[in-house]
Amino acid sequence: MDPKGIQENINNLTYDEKMKIKEKAELDYYKAVNARQLESENDMKGSINKWSEIFGDSFPRQMVIGRCVYRYCFKQDRFFS
Repeated sequence: MDPKGIQENINNLTYDEKMKIKEKAELDYYKAVNARQLESENDMKGSINKWSEIFGDSFPRQMVIGRCVYRYCFKQDRFFS
């Protein structure tokens, strides 16, 4: 049972449903590892794109450096402050 009441009892899922969740979690894990690698290589655009693949539209496409906030504009392919 889901103690937070967000979803139904996950213990009642079929084997196939559980495997789909497992496969999605593994795929997202490797995307996250890749996003961190891109960050370490200073490829912020690539990193943001990778995180967006995991979190979708709910992922904020911005980065903070010091006291500055930069938002990424995909149409112009660059960050703006």
